[in-house]
Amino acid sequence: MPTVTTTTLPGHLCGNGAANACGSIAGQVVNVATKTPLAGVAVSTSNGRSASTDDYGFYSFDGLATGSLVVKFVKKGYATNYKRVQVSTGQAVPLPVLMKEAGTPQIVNAAAGGTFSAGDSLVRLTGGSLRAADGHPVTGEVELVVTKADASTGDVMSFPGSFERAIDTGGQMVQLDDRVHPARQCAAAIRRRRGHPLVGVR
Repeated sequence: MPTVTTTTLPGHLCGNGAANACGSIAGQVVNVATKTPLAGVAVSTSNGRSASTDDYGFYSFDGLATGSLVVKFVKKGYATNYKRVQVSTGQAVPLPVLMKEAGTPQIVNAAAGGTFSAGDSLVRLTGGSLRAADGHPVTGEVELVVTKADASTGDVMSFPGSFERAIDTGGQMVQLDDRVHPARQCAAAIRRRRGHPLVGVR
């Protein structure tokens, strides 16, 4: 039988302690290309819960307060994925996730910007456009990882956030699951070199 590793919060109650006022989410994480389960994916929620997928790619969270959550999926060598889910009272909400192998990291000068490729896809980064979480401009070198997501295939399911909300904005920036993305068919992860992820461009 699969074993799921998860954390619980001591004394965690939802709905004023009524068990039936809680909800749960569960799912399997698989490689979008091979459809094989991914073990050891770090799964975390925006309300501070965390888990790790088992050998079969399964994870679960129970005892969740009802409402909207963003769930983050991280595995080395794969593009980080984020999904928003609505937790419902007394219900187990299925949240299966597909993850795509990440592109090759490239070192970029944040002040200079430039145009960067991943296969036949391009990402244009305007010099000086990156902002840290505190809103200040980012300077120096950052790591850029461009991962192509082909909308004509199952890749679209590995797109972080809502792909549908990104396709009709004429290249404008759009808010997707608490992060900002340029509207194009690839996801670009940018982080400080040897540092934390940045916000402002994705």
